[in-house]
Amino acid sequence: MDPWLILVWGLVAIGTVLLAWSLFSDRAKGRKRCRKCWYAFDEINANGDGVTTCPECGKEHTKPKSMLRTRRRWRWACAGLLMVMLSYASHIVHIGMTQGWLRAIPSSVLVFIAPMDEKQWDSTDVIWEGPRMYSPVSPLANEILNRLDAGTLTHWQTRAFMRRLIDTEPALINSCIVMREKWPVDMPLRVETRFGDYLPSIDGKMVASRARVKGTSAWHASQDEISIAELRFQHEKNPFGTHQPPLATDWQDRLYPIIAPSGSAPFTVEVEAQLVLVDIDSDWNLEALLDKSPVVWQGTIGTITVSGAIDDCITFFESEEVDRNLADHVRCVRSGSYICIEYGPLYRQMPGSEHESWGLGLQAELMHNGTVLGRAQFIIDNPNKDTGMNIFSPPTHRYLLTETCDVQHTGELSVRITADPEMCLIDGHTICWNGTVTIPVQEK
Repeated sequence: MDPWLILVWGLVAIGTVLLAWSLFSDRAKGRKRCRKCWYAFDEINANGDGVTTCPECGKEHTKPKSMLRTRRRWRWACAGLLMVMLSYASHIVHIGMTQGWLRAIPSSVLVFIAPMDEKQWDSTDVIWEGPRMYSPVSPLANEILNRLDAGTLTHWQTRAFMRRLIDTEPALINSCIVMREKWPVDMPLRVETRFGDYLPSIDGKMVASRARVKGTSAWHASQDEISIAELRFQHEKNPFGTHQPPLATDWQDRLYPIIAPSGSAPFTVEVEAQLVLVDIDSDWNLEALLDKSPVVWQGTIGTITVSGAIDDCITFFESEEVDRNLADHVRCVRSGSYICIEYGPLYRQMPGSEHESWGLGLQAELMHNGTVLGRAQFIIDNPNKDTGMNIFSPPTHRYLLTETCDVQHTGELSVRITADPEMCLIDGHTICWNGTVTIPVQEK
């Protein structure tokens, strides 16, 4: 064992014993004693005025309770406290000499002095919609992030630092909770909650987010890809291969939870958010996990005005180029009774171009002789404003149309793709393509 640590713990032990002895060892235990000189006078009774006088020092006692006090040896207590303080100082010096003086700064101090000046953080690796406070340049900021990641901060220290960080850079919480400033009155109010990809790592765990209307009790959270996978077909049941099986039709409710019901009159709500530290394992229930996990930040993040119709929130446009690209790049594939819509790697606009907040909110309907056999909703995020395609899509996105198609001749089936403003709305876009495209169904 390190000799320095032996010295530190030795001082702690001696100081603690001395402190305890000086403050608690000499209790009255029913004995009457002078509170000045501690002379025992159990056989001495009070005079007619109810005053007991100490025969040793002459101190007068008017209250019997005052003669039953515990004797405190304050000088010895100060000596014990000094030894404990010296042991802590020795520990700090030892850390500074062996690990560097940054490590010697107490965490309770560091969470308040770590710089939040933008110049002390490097944001060059952050994509265009990300926050500024990303990679620390300051040694103090880097040290506190290392302690966060190592899990050495207490809960209140973590909350104190996260409060300072998010108050300085609100975009950090905005990257976790996606919501609109305006919402149509006749639709349930939805938000999207995400994991904190830009937030510091805390104890090697993930930071999840959830939201609610301020003043209500229930919290709401989106499910991540692990939970969304529960909505996909099991691998042995999936006829399209184990990679990217089709996503079931109710995936929207899992990704975009409802935090307030629709209404008939305009109203305004404040949205409150929480950041929760979650330990993800192989089989977890997000809702139950969030309820029992520690909250590292909570606050009001904005106001949503609910009024008007969906046309007041989204601007529509038409484009023959988008029509052609959808017809060329989106497919409908059949395997037995299963039919799904899919699209592969497409194109996306680059950051800073003209329409960086528009998307293709689409609804695909499986048609047979004018009858709809199944449908699915999906979104192509931030596509190129001319072609309507997104290069950052996964290798294949698949959305289930039906698993019970009994039409024998595939040639009799087609898929009608139309604009779905609701999908654009819940995904946070302000501009939406408006058109219709029909594509054939292909055998796998």
